[in-house]
Amino acid sequence: PPQHPHKMTKTALLITVGSRGDAEPFVSLAQSLSEEGYGVDLFLQKDLSQLADTEDKNVVVHELPFTQMDFYKFVGNPSHGKGHPNPRVSFIGIIADCIG
Repeated sequence: PPQHPHKMTKTALLITVGSRGDAEPFVSLAQSLSEEGYGVDLFLQKDLSQLADTEDKNVVVHELPFTQMDFYKFVGNPSHGKGHPNPRVSFIGIIADCIG
């Protein structure tokens, strides 16, 4: 995996899944954290990775192996966690379906 160019004393891990509107706040947060001296690992769906500033050496962008359309294909009917009282379990099921 990509390495930050220098060892950062403060680091952040940001992962977002969903639409462009879900991803943009995380991209903005990554930029703000970078400006405050954080090294940031930012995980975005592969069709949204272009939203991140690739010139910022404190932010390393990692592409998740699925697109927005892959995600939405499983939202309504995940094969794992469907009907679970905790919505986080259903969300993890959707991600598992996307990754396959």
